[in-house]
Parts: sequence; C-alpha cells; structure tokens
Amino acid sequence: MIKYTLVCDSAHTFEGWFRNSDDFEAQVGRKLVLCPTCGTANVKKGLMAPAVSTSRKREAISSAM
Repeated sequence: MIKYTLVCDSAHTFEGWFRNSDDFEAQVGRKLVLCPTCGTANVKKGLMAPAVSTSRKREAISSAM
C-alpha cells in the first residue's frame, strides 16, 4: 500500500491509500477520488516527504526495546 498526500484544485489537502501508482491513476481517471472537503474530483498528488530510516532512528528503536 502507498499513502499519497493529495491536493484538490481548491488547495484542500488530504491523504489517500492505494495499492500502487497505477491504482491511483486509474481511480483518478475514473473520477473516483474525491476531496472530502469540497467534493471535487480534480485531485492530484501533493508533495510528500520520503520515509527515510537513519542509523540514529534504528539505534533509538533498538535501545527502546
């Protein structure tokens, strides 16, 4: 599963979960992805920060267990 940050043409942001990028594109193409705030189907992917695992994060998780 992939979590995307989505943005509608009115600049409302929300999240959506999809099996893969093709699934997202297919649903947007069929106008199945709607903004929960205004209901528009004019939705695109927003900017997303990558989930990066650093050695410091791994060390903190390991020491917490």
